[in-house]
Amino acid sequence: MKILVTHHGKFHADDVFSTAWLKIIYKDVQIIRINRDEIYKYKNNIEYFMYDIGNGKYDHHSKECKEYRPNGNPYAAFGKIVRDTYQLVGFDKKTYLLFDNIFVSPIDTVDNNGPTAAISQHSDLVRAMNQEDLYGDAQENAFLKAVEYAEFVLNVMINKFLADKELERKTKEIAVQNKGKDIVILDKFYPTNPFKKFGSKFIIYPDFDHWNCNATDQEDLRITNKSLDNLIFRHETGSFATFRTKDSAIKAAKMSLSRL
Repeated sequence: MKILVTHHGKFHADDVFSTAWLKIIYKDVQIIRINRDEIYKYKNNIEYFMYDIGNGKYDHHSKECKEYRPNGNPYAAFGKIVRDTYQLVGFDKKTYLLFDNIFVSPIDTVDNNGPTAAISQHSDLVRAMNQEDLYGDAQENAFLKAVEYAEFVLNVMINKFLADKELERKTKEIAVQNKGKDIVILDKFYPTNPFKKFGSKFIIYPDFDHWNCNATDQEDLRITNKSLDNLIFRHETGSFATFRTKDSAIKAAKMSLSRL
């Protein structure tokens, strides 16, 4: 069991999401919320994971423990913890940096009283979960409810970023296998950029009960709305079109190739 120690009283997205993240990576945890007079009992003791209080490694409230990202955005406890443990949820460095920029850094910035332009809906929602007239067990229950919410959100986000990472890997693998082929027929949608990099002009794939034809260069799908009988939709940019049949999608790609 990992014993987590953070501050009591009013909670924010920083300590709430830090707690939720630690619950995800350590599974079995005990949460202790303390006031500043109790810090000495837990600080510098390897049995406890202290954060957002105590001026230690995972606090950010004093000059001594203040840290900044390369872009100047400040770290809060949540950002420091994720930075040091992201591999435990399966992230590589690239995935972590994207996750930090999109999800973690805004929460950190708000908690550090960042610019008014800084927006984090999660910070606002957690703030709304505080109730000024709650004390003792009722207040602790409100904190645990907020952690439950944060844990759900984090699991969704972690799974999404891992899925995106796998999609990127799989897309590159398929694009390499089809290197140099003008037209690539797929079993489902994959992003077009890797196919463009390896020389493909069009990708064709099923989408529910119809077929899509995507041009890897935006204006390469050179057909008009009257070019083919089975055309359902053609994007005005010329980047993709939707057809009733696979054969029509292939015909459109071949027609466009002849006009390049």
